[in-house]
Amino acid sequence: MQVFQNLNAMKEICWRSMLVVMVVITVSSLCAAQETIGPTDSDAERFALEIASSPSAKRTELVAAHPERITVALRRQLIQHGNMRFASIEYAQALEIYQLVEKISDQIGDKEGVATSWLNMGSVYYFQGDYARAIDHYRKAEAAFAALNNHSEAGRCRFGIALTYQSQRNFTEALKAFGEALKEFETAKNTTEIANTLASIGGLQYEMGNYEAAQKSFLRIVE
Repeated sequence: MQVFQNLNAMKEICWRSMLVVMVVITVSSLCAAQETIGPTDSDAERFALEIASSPSAKRTELVAAHPERITVALRRQLIQHGNMRFASIEYAQALEIYQLVEKISDQIGDKEGVATSWLNMGSVYYFQGDYARAIDHYRKAEAAFAALNNHSEAGRCRFGIALTYQSQRNFTEALKAFGEALKEFETAKNTTEIANTLASIGGLQYEMGNYEAAQKSFLRIVE
């Protein structure tokens, strides 16, 4: 019995670690896109640091006082600051920054920024155990990324939904959501995420006692 308890604990740690990686990957992809446009806006970087280092009330004042500095570059920098706090398990602080990103992205019509903030907020709620809000934000983000034709990010949203259902031990819905995530990653030809999702599907099928199906999923990873 103790062996199975330890195994379940290890799987839970792995699932949560994968969710952290999802957030980091989101930022990395945005930074890569930024590099194709041009160098990092140093002014946006400094302003983002000032905002992130200030109390929440001061942040609102800074943003309101400098509307001309509210740009996509600033949003990208703020997302990185939110992720640093997320990775440091400072969930409340990360959530505040993501919520600010949502507001300023909406202000400048940055749909990608809004979708990214929802995805990351969903992950914060997941780690806080607020599963209803996590799923709500993942679904909003998925719809927004789908509208932008961004299949990789839409897949990560569905992956987050799957993990949330799995944490609730709603295995049927989790398996369905993993399958939806897999389709998005296949459309995007994202082989790394395809392999990760197949591993999650195989692990869940094994846990459900569907050993033959689990074997097929694991064999697909090898392919």
